[in-house]
Amino acid sequence: MSTEPLFVLLETATLRVESMLGEAAPRVITQHMRRWANVPMSLADASLVLLHERTPRSVVVTFDSDFGVYRTKKGRPIHTFTP
Repeated sequence: MSTEPLFVLLETATLRVESMLGEAAPRVITQHMRRWANVPMSLADASLVLLHERTPRSVVVTFDSDFGVYRTKKGRPIHTFTP
């Protein structure tokens, strides 16, 4: 399943990402999802990576092993906790 239609919706503001993610969220989320397309990264995962970049001391609580692969835009690993 291709994620390209999702990118088009985000880039054309047909689909809006709200809340604390801010105005740059669609662009940044799209960049993350394209970067990690081989994993593949979901919209939810990309949002969590963006939030983690904005709050570097945060910890993502997840059962998703993909977070061991993802990195911030500065190449740092995502701090995670798996219960």
